[in-house]
Amino acid sequence: MDEYTVKITGIVEDCAQKTLYTTGKTVRELMELDDDVYNVILSDHKLKLKDSEVAVTNTKESVQDQIQSVIDDLQQIIIVMILLGAVLCVAAVYLTVNMMVEENGNTISMLKIFGYRKGEINSMVLSANHILVPISLVISIPLSFFAGLGGASHEGVLIKGSNYLETLSKTKVVVFDKTGTLTQGVFDVTGVHHNSLPREKVLEYAALAECASSHPISRSLQRAYGGHIDRDRVTDIREYSGNGVVARVDGVTVAVGNDKLMDKLGIAWHDCHSVGTIIHLALDGQYAGHIVISDVEKPHAKDAIAALKRIGVEKTVMLTGDRAKVADHVAQDLGVDEVHSELLPADKVSQVERLLSRAGGKLAFVGDGINDAPVLSRADIGIAMGAMGSDAAIEAADVVLMDDDPLKIAKAIRISRKCIRIVYENIAFALIVKALCLLLVAVGAANMWAAIFGDVGVMVIAVLNAIRALRVSKL
Repeated sequence: MDEYTVKITGIVEDCAQKTLYTTGKTVRELMELDDDVYNVILSDHKLKLKDSEVAVTNTKESVQDQIQSVIDDLQQIIIVMILLGAVLCVAAVYLTVNMMVEENGNTISMLKIFGYRKGEINSMVLSANHILVPISLVISIPLSFFAGLGGASHEGVLIKGSNYLETLSKTKVVVFDKTGTLTQGVFDVTGVHHNSLPREKVLEYAALAECASSHPISRSLQRAYGGHIDRDRVTDIREYSGNGVVARVDGVTVAVGNDKLMDKLGIAWHDCHSVGTIIHLALDGQYAGHIVISDVEKPHAKDAIAALKRIGVEKTVMLTGDRAKVADHVAQDLGVDEVHSELLPADKVSQVERLLSRAGGKLAFVGDGINDAPVLSRADIGIAMGAMGSDAAIEAADVVLMDDDPLKIAKAIRISRKCIRIVYENIAFALIVKALCLLLVAVGAANMWAAIFGDVGVMVIAVLNAIRALRVSKL
């Protein structure tokens, strides 16, 4: 059975249950009246919006739709190139055949004024027509992009159009999300500290309060608890975007989240010396301890940062909603140039806006979650993780890494640069050879065979050169 995703953008007018799936890597968020809603993914909750726009997508067909979009874009490019070639051919024939002037009442070719005989003039006109036909450009340029996109797809990088291929080749700044992008997004509970209850009870309360969320941290809490999650025990769920959740479990008010949530609720909390994500727990307004959750860096994350610097990327930046201590530790370990932590989704957009205003070239953002979708759309080039990334991120991105390997980012840039270099080589080669052949024909030093080479020969060589864009496995 097909699965469908309903996404709505609008303003909240009425929300019967006050909760629905929205930003924060599919973490549910408390919705208030007159709140702006962006790309909400509905669950079974009732929501009434005004000034809304609704989009329904088949999640299983999303990747197929993206591939078809790429094909449609390339078809448009080919049509434009063919029409341009036809116009140039007509112009060439018109100019060469109709280069006539009046002499003693008779219409003669302008070439005859320079001493050329009629047979020579006919031969020169036909040769010029062959040389001016832009078939080498019409065929080789789209074929170069086809080959570049095909070569990238073979390496597990889906680029959604030739324009994104060109933009990717100019990338000078790469901005990363942390969780699920540079790290595996697989959290494990590594400790329970300052707890007034047994460890198992702390994990039980935290897992039940987070039972409505599919965020990796929520899953780790449920996995660490290990028991049956009975959702009938949980009521009155209220979520605070980027901070945590408050719910009633067996009649007890349970607050689970970061230190900002504790401050917002006026609950005194204890800091932790351990490196990791700290999840505080409070029961009926009283602090009950905190849980330490650690993420694991992806095996190629450090090599990916180093590879980007080797190919000329000037700056790497990491944006995360995690604690400063955790973010700084990961950034230092991976060699990231700049890091900004404890960010909400809107803060990530602001940081990208700031970086865009200062970037010396194109800026690429790499993310995987629903909360990354606005940033992926705002960046010059958006790159999403295709295996574990959310549908919203994949749809908003311009490039999709099908195996979630960050090392493929540098390879995608190298592929794009090779493809664009081949395009420029074909353009320069075709124009130079055609100009040289025209000059030789004009001075009578070349015949029809040279013209055929300037037409068909250049086309064959340009096509063979374009096929080189497929050879990207060793880049």
